[in-house]
Amino acid sequence: MSALNFRAILAGAFGAGASCFAKLSFDSNSNLALAMRNICYSRIESVDESDTYNICEASSSLTRGLTLLLMVGCNVLMVGTFVEGMTQSGSTIATALSTGSNFVLSAVFGILIFKEVVNYAWVVGFSMILLGVGLLSTIKAKK
Repeated sequence: MSALNFRAILAGAFGAGASCFAKLSFDSNSNLALAMRNICYSRIESVDESDTYNICEASSSLTRGLTLLLMVGCNVLMVGTFVEGMTQSGSTIATALSTGSNFVLSAVFGILIFKEVVNYAWVVGFSMILLGVGLLSTIKAKK
C-alpha cells in the first residue's frame, strides 16, 4: 500500500480513536470510569468514608480528563494526517479511505470496549457502506 493511502487510513483510525476517547470521557458510567472507581475503593481503606469517596471520585474525574486530552490529541493528529492524505491522493480517495477505516475501527471499539450488540441489519448496513467506500476509493482522477 502506498504512503498516500496509508495517511488517509491513519486519519480514519485517529478519528475512531477520538470518538472512543470522547465516549469514555463524557460518560461518567463508562467501563473505564467505573473500573477506576472500583480500583480506588478497593485500595483505599485507611481514611474515613467521606474522604475515600472524594479521592475515588477525583481519580475517576482525572481519568475522564485524561481521556478528554487523548480525544483532542487524536483529533489534531486526524486532521493533520487527513490533509496529508488529501494532498497526495485527492479528496475523494482520501475521504473514502478515511471514512472506511474510521467506520471499521469504530465498530471494533464499540464491540470490544463498549459491549455494543451487533445484529443482522447492522452487518448488512456495515457491508453496504464498506462496499460503497471500496467503490469510491477506486475512482481515478481525471487529468
